[in-house]
Amino acid sequence: LTVIAGFTKCCKTTLTLNIILKALNEGKNVCLLSLEMTKRSVLNALVSLLTYEIDPEASLTRDELDELYHLDRNWYDKKLNLLKSLPGSLIVLSEKELEESVKGTFRYSEENLNRVFENANKYFVDTTGKEAEVVAVDNINCIKKWENTTSESGYTQASNYFRKISLNFAPYVDCDADLSEKQYGGKPVIMLLVSQVNRTGGQQALEWGHYPPSCIAETVSMERDCTALISILVQPFVNDIARIKLELSRFSSVMEMSVDCPLNLPYAKVGLPLGEINIDKELYESLKEGC
Repeated sequence: LTVIAGFTKCCKTTLTLNIILKALNEGKNVCLLSLEMTKRSVLNALVSLLTYEIDPEASLTRDELDELYHLDRNWYDKKLNLLKSLPGSLIVLSEKELEESVKGTFRYSEENLNRVFENANKYFVDTTGKEAEVVAVDNINCIKKWENTTSESGYTQASNYFRKISLNFAPYVDCDADLSEKQYGGKPVIMLLVSQVNRTGGQQALEWGHYPPSCIAETVSMERDCTALISILVQPFVNDIARIKLELSRFSSVMEMSVDCPLNLPYAKVGLPLGEINIDKELYESLKEGC
């Protein structure tokens, strides 16, 4: 379970989509629960990254792809087929689609999300022969209510749920089949949870240059539950650098250094695919020797 956290407009979704595209390129099946962006916006963003990966000079922005959708559907579909041709399979579930599936307001609960993820896993197995390997939620703060619980208790229950299914994703059994022959699901997955930091953490980060401890969302539950925490801080007009800090779980020592990862984010672009992370090798070696 990896939490990708940051203040508003800190490129959390950009980083998540980069990871998803890498997973698809590696042949992994990915299920994305997109609670902020529409399905088409997500697909346009991924295709934008892919066109840059194929040919930077001929790359298309997310906005240009959206115009194509309205002006030339055939050409748009050809670009979309680039994404479909990748080795990995992708399912994007937006909040609108969740509501359409129940013909009303979707109620976030363990039972309802289990059903959604079971159907996704069944699709993956039926079409690719294997289960989902990466699951992403963008972002968990959009779950304002968990069953009948709101505020911090709701976030805690949602966090606990995603931690649990990261270890046992969408167990599914076809009741009409011989259990010894057709049984799938119930395997660990790479779980990516996108979350905002709370207002206090965001204000302190702008002053200090880094986030204070225990500032994710409205609770520290996710910080306790996650295996790794990737915090992103973009300081405007400071060398256009997004500072990305990786910490292991609470059972491990906190990494005392930040890593500078250049992100080119011109207007209307989702951002260029991330290249190598520039680590200060001398500092890294000295820290390693001191461990």
